[in-house]
Amino acid sequence: MVPARPCSAALGRRTVSQQSSRLATAAATLGALAVVVGAGGVLGATLGVLAPMQGFGAFALGGLLGVVSVIVSGFALRATRAGSGRSGRGRAWLGLVLGGVMLATLLRGASAGAGLPRINDITTDPDDPPQFEYAKRDPATRERSYDYPAGFAEQQRAAYPDLAPITLAAPPDAAFEAAQQAAAELGFEVTLSDEARGVIEARDTSRCSASSTTSRSASALPTAAARSSTSARSRATAAATSAPTRSASAPSPARSSPEWEAASLGR
Repeated sequence: MVPARPCSAALGRRTVSQQSSRLATAAATLGALAVVVGAGGVLGATLGVLAPMQGFGAFALGGLLGVVSVIVSGFALRATRAGSGRSGRGRAWLGLVLGGVMLATLLRGASAGAGLPRINDITTDPDDPPQFEYAKRDPATRERSYDYPAGFAEQQRAAYPDLAPITLAAPPDAAFEAAQQAAAELGFEVTLSDEARGVIEARDTSRCSASSTTSRSASALPTAAARSSTSARSRATAAATSAPTRSASAPSPARSSPEWEAASLGR
């Protein structure tokens, strides 16, 4: 007959083997929260539920939570190693994966513009950039300055040395018509068109990324929404027409206000 083991010893071993790791639970919770907050910020801004900068802030917060989740998961994996007497290793791995996914998304966005200048105003004529007119009156963007920033010209020339005005072998009226047609084909909304002065101003609103309408994108992080305004000006010579352009982006509102709707309709 096998002698019975002491009840207290059996209960003690059972208690130790079933002890749950709080670190593992925290890691899984942080990882899940990172994904929900980060993805929710982007989705909310895309659907217009959140203001653009609120969406961007949520995305950045999700990335920060991802970093914390990865760190806590590392400690949780150590705490739940074999022979530790603690359960929850699966939760620790879950936290590491979720946090890692959010962190990788943040780093991927941050590396998109690696080596490119962090500028949001690009022109084909840095010496005499076209000026914005309608954008300065637009209730959604008039609060920002549309002066061409000092120092941008040097950064632009270093990054895009081949960027220059387009010269068309056509008279001003034909060049103006071609520019308007190009804007329409690109899906821009023309907000100002003055053929007598050879000026066209247009805008485009993109979701989840800052956009540039005249050159390669130099976005550093995914943003919730951006309104890109473009100004083009034509100058004629005896044989051709030169058309310098300028593009500047700015955060746009998540919803249209009555004031903006009235302005866009010209009322």
